[in-house]
Amino acid sequence: MLEAGKRHPGYSWLDEQHVDGLDEVSAAQWMEQLEEYRAALDEHVRQLDAWKRDRLIRMRALSAAQRQLAQARVAESTGLTLGGAIPAAVAAAAAAYEQAAAEAAQLSDKPAAPRKPRRPKKGTAATGSRVLQPHGTNACRARGCDRPECIEAGRAYYREWLANRRRQKIPAEIHGSAYGYQLGCHDRDACPAEISCADASLAEERRRRRAAGIPEQAPRVPADPVREHVRALMAAGMALYTIATTAEVSMSGLKTLLYGRSGARKGEYPTTIEQRKAERVLALPLPHTRAKTA
Repeated sequence: MLEAGKRHPGYSWLDEQHVDGLDEVSAAQWMEQLEEYRAALDEHVRQLDAWKRDRLIRMRALSAAQRQLAQARVAESTGLTLGGAIPAAVAAAAAAYEQAAAEAAQLSDKPAAPRKPRRPKKGTAATGSRVLQPHGTNACRARGCDRPECIEAGRAYYREWLANRRRQKIPAEIHGSAYGYQLGCHDRDACPAEISCADASLAEERRRRRAAGIPEQAPRVPADPVREHVRALMAAGMALYTIATTAEVSMSGLKTLLYGRSGARKGEYPTTIEQRKAERVLALPLPHTRAKTA
């Protein structure tokens, strides 16, 4: 049930179509496809109106049952029974609400709009419907099919393509560029160019990040001296929380530094740390240990 004065956008799209620039055969086929789309669109609008009416009826019934149940609950909260009339009304309202909710849940999905036909290119005759490749092929996987045989076909196609690309020799003029790295030149020592493809790829990635407004990563230093200093501070009596607050670093960062990462990389110790954080932690002096009293 479309709103008054509101047309389906598919009709507006139909009004904009024309046959200018097409040959006679293509124009005839294009007009036939448009007529088929118009018929499918008319049927879709009818189905959409019926779906909206059905949805409105069910939602109104659910809302009315919900209000009736709320009123019965209010009457029940007074503690009166009126000879069992109030409990019976609550039970009836609850049953009506459950039935309305079940009917609302059974509402079918919104009808999908028909697919718009593809206009033939200028000067070419429109072809018939394309023949789709069967399951178990890379073409079927490329369409988004998630069946196991299609997934395996896509993997096999990629392995074959990758092996074929590696067999091909990279032209000399490509070496020393990010494209050479994409073609498989990953070894800095084996690259014949003055600037290796790996370094060129890193430089291009930095340039792309700077152009996108991503700031440069802060300088980093080895994490082992910082880790040993934190352990020495803790052995001297400083709590990890005190170290974090005094050095103005995060507790989670210190825990990762001391005990390793979590998740898929559990137990892996970070090898580097930001230089400014390392300087603040290393600047903390060891606390003076108090002499033990007898």
